[in-house]
Amino acid sequence: MTEDVITELSRWKEIRVVARNSAETFKDRVIDVRDAAREMGVYYVLEGSVRKSEETVRITAQLIDGSTGHHVWAERFDETGSDVLALQDRVTDRIVVTLGGHQGVVRGVEYEQAWAKANVELGEYDYYLRGHSIFFDLTPDAMAEARRIWLEGLEKYPDSGLLKIKVGWTHFNEGQWGYVDDREGALARAQMLCEEGLTDPDLPAAGHRNGLWLSAYLSLYRNRDYDKTIRMARKVVDLFPYDPETLYWMVEVATPAGEIDLADEWITAANDRMKHPIAYYNNVLGRLRFAQARYTDAIAAFEQAMELPERLWYLAAAHQALGQTTKAEDYVARLTDEHPNLKAEDVRSDLPFRDRETPDHLLDLLTKAG
Repeated sequence: MTEDVITELSRWKEIRVVARNSAETFKDRVIDVRDAAREMGVYYVLEGSVRKSEETVRITAQLIDGSTGHHVWAERFDETGSDVLALQDRVTDRIVVTLGGHQGVVRGVEYEQAWAKANVELGEYDYYLRGHSIFFDLTPDAMAEARRIWLEGLEKYPDSGLLKIKVGWTHFNEGQWGYVDDREGALARAQMLCEEGLTDPDLPAAGHRNGLWLSAYLSLYRNRDYDKTIRMARKVVDLFPYDPETLYWMVEVATPAGEIDLADEWITAANDRMKHPIAYYNNVLGRLRFAQARYTDAIAAFEQAMELPERLWYLAAAHQALGQTTKAEDYVARLTDEHPNLKAEDVRSDLPFRDRETPDHLLDLLTKAG
């Protein structure tokens, strides 16, 4: 089990974590954790132990800051059953989800550290973290501010593929969501920066993962290459199978690319692993449920989703599909009031479905709702 945990966590280079079993590593020779961290070239050490009593296996794990020796996180897992592989998967999954990702323990610590540093002390990864903590507001202002931080970092680290890819993401979001008039120009800049970033020979795993995500999105939203989109999505999920963020993002491209069953499998796994998803992941879930004609579930998701124009049009269309015309008309009224320049072709361009039945059906429902 320990070897597989090490293998999985070693993929998360951006959080500098390595897993070691205490019974194997620290039993016979006591090593200061700080020396061990320097020896292994990591920021954190994940130390653990395994004990078995009849049908119960108790696994303890603790994350230690390699620079200070202080404990950052500790957890105990009590598992039952004789299926070692299933046990291994459950525990690995729980540890990776707790530690990694935008809302993970390690990321929270690193955000605090990055913002506590003076500007002259910032490294490439510090710039990444500062912008990343703002980026997920996903508003026009957030895109502009995150890009400002990453461009500032590129002045200091001009060859950074990680920062180029993140700047590319800001351009992509501006183009995808219509934050700028020249949508095609924004997507073209995103593609150029993504391709440049992925050629960086020193690209860390955080950059590689973000670059692959962005490549899949550009294949779909800019190039309408549905087969490549699915190949990219499968590749990223194979590389980061325990990461719920990867699963959510790849559901977003798999749904319009026509892989509805695959998207449903991934969204189920993502929801199981992330108990408190950010609001935008409800947008992803809502789109999938609408494409599945599960309109009640789509409404439930979009009621908790991020305030993008799509939220209102999906809510209007889903209520109309259920025959709830008054609610549908109310949402259409809000949509036209808040986004008076929105046109049917704008909605259609934001729905790059391989099968045009879903966007045509949505637009038909919106027309019926006024």
